[in-house]
Amino acid sequence: MTEGTWNLHADPVALDRAAAAWASAGQAFDTAAEAYRLAGQDARSEWEGAAAESFDAVRRTLLEGLDTASETAAGVAAAMQSAAGAVRSAQGQLDASWASVMSLPRTYGPYGSITFTTETEEELARARAAVDTAADVRSSLAGTLLGYSATVRSAIAVWRSLVADWGPVADGATAPFDVPVGPGDGTQRVGVVVVGGQVIFSGGDGNERITVTIDPDTGEQIVTVTTYTYVDNAVVESDPVTYRLPAGKHLVIRGGGGEDIITLPTDSTIAFTVTGGSGRDRISSGGGEDRIFGLGGDDEVTAGGGADYVSGGAGHDYLDAQAGDDTVFGGAGNDTLYGLDGDDALSGGTGRDYLEGGEGDDALDGGQGDDILSGGRGDDALDGGLGDDRAYGGHGRDVSIGGTGTDTSIDDARAEGSTNEVNTTVELPPDLEHITIEGSPEFVARVRADLDLLGSSPAGSALLANLEQRYEESGFLGMGKSSLVIREWEPPSDQPFGQNSTASNGGLFQGNVDTVRYLPSIDDFRGAPPVVVLQHELAHVYDYANGTFVGDPYTGSDTRDTPRPGYPDVSVGERQASGLPIDHDGNPATPEIIDPDHPIDVTENGLREEMGLPTRESYR
Repeated sequence: MTEGTWNLHADPVALDRAAAAWASAGQAFDTAAEAYRLAGQDARSEWEGAAAESFDAVRRTLLEGLDTASETAAGVAAAMQSAAGAVRSAQGQLDASWASVMSLPRTYGPYGSITFTTETEEELARARAAVDTAADVRSSLAGTLLGYSATVRSAIAVWRSLVADWGPVADGATAPFDVPVGPGDGTQRVGVVVVGGQVIFSGGDGNERITVTIDPDTGEQIVTVTTYTYVDNAVVESDPVTYRLPAGKHLVIRGGGGEDIITLPTDSTIAFTVTGGSGRDRISSGGGEDRIFGLGGDDEVTAGGGADYVSGGAGHDYLDAQAGDDTVFGGAGNDTLYGLDGDDALSGGTGRDYLEGGEGDDALDGGQGDDILSGGRGDDALDGGLGDDRAYGGHGRDVSIGGTGTDTSIDDARAEGSTNEVNTTVELPPDLEHITIEGSPEFVARVRADLDLLGSSPAGSALLANLEQRYEESGFLGMGKSSLVIREWEPPSDQPFGQNSTASNGGLFQGNVDTVRYLPSIDDFRGAPPVVVLQHELAHVYDYANGTFVGDPYTGSDTRDTPRPGYPDVSVGERQASGLPIDHDGNPATPEIIDPDHPIDVTENGLREEMGLPTRESYR
């Protein structure tokens, strides 16, 4: 085996893989450019006015950017391939040189240095020639690789320029072109535009409910619009207006400004495109391969069936892909992404994101920020990206790549190829026997994903194990055992964007069934994803099951949670579940501490600390 300066310790196969990846990226840019070129031509053929001119300018600029990206990727691929060839050639020359001296006696020094012992002039000359050859080969290779590295450095500069130009557009922070507006006042009006094979329906600037159905007899796409406003803590809606749109044309819905609720037909496999606009939007798609763009605002998207593409854009978004092999991009902001059924690709973008793969073999990329990744069930690939990330592997063989920063992996086994700095091994619990989920199939799948995450979390698994044990030990002679049911919390009709979750103690008259009502879309709750809310409600159930719940009003030293006129009292039980200090001994003179009968691990703050999230400093 080649030793010392004759061994480059290089990996040309890795360069081959990099070259192939860059070549594939170049081909993807070419494909995207061609598709966009054709689509843009169709749009411009039947579109006039200022918005059309603005779109055309952006279209040309984007095509130039895609062409530049393709050329840059091809250049890097060629440089990587050439570098791999140069390394192989150099190593071959070094191997030949080493063969001429490998029979000479030698000793080894620090850092891999070698000293040859020679007895004749011929051996001395041979050793010197081999050393000179190795130096020449290494020097020549360094010069060659320097040229290829210049190509890569140039590509980095080009890439940064493209990201600066198009990153805000991709994140939804900037509109790509001047969208059509109403006459004179700069507001968007409800209207329909037919462009080639597409029908573009634009909502107005107010709060709207836009519902799409399909006429089973004609195939027409029926769009029903009502506007709503908040008056004296009530929702006042207008009379519905119905638009019958042609069958067979691709429907594009633009939500416009305001808080829009856009609902597509769940029983249809027709593909739609939806853009939410600048407000806080709620978009529910159907069974087709839909394209959904939240754009600005804190949006909530449930994608339904089909292989969907979902982009949250700017804001703190909740994106639930549901069934199908979906692609989900969070964009700018602290986003919550769920893949659920299917082999999904999730990318967090910028911000502190939470990514849950759910069922299937998923690929998760945290992006930039301190992210939390959960593989769920299946053989998943978890890439934290930039920042200090935490990866929960869950069930299956999961490869966790930390990226930059100090990254933590929590899994039942470390898969080959994983590269996190901190690794914690957990034992995944068996399926839960005394906890059931009631609701729609989508709700059941969502909550099951959260319970899987808690099962793979040290804090969550401790809580679930305690509940299972207490329920198993309850009852009499194996009969009348207590249990827990998790149901969906429904926002009241006068608060369509309301958010809450609750827990209640199931006594004898409730069949010994504790109940959690959970709204799974509570995202970015004080900097935490929905699963932290579920941990809080389950922590209440912990106190019910263990007989430690204290329902009295809190009157301790934290004035933020003490009674206030006009506000509901904060119970001691809420601080127990949150993991906050309470008066544990009934003596106001002693300092408040975390309830000794409710360990911090099985509280909301216990899970927050484990996930590297900001802890809750008070209940209010």
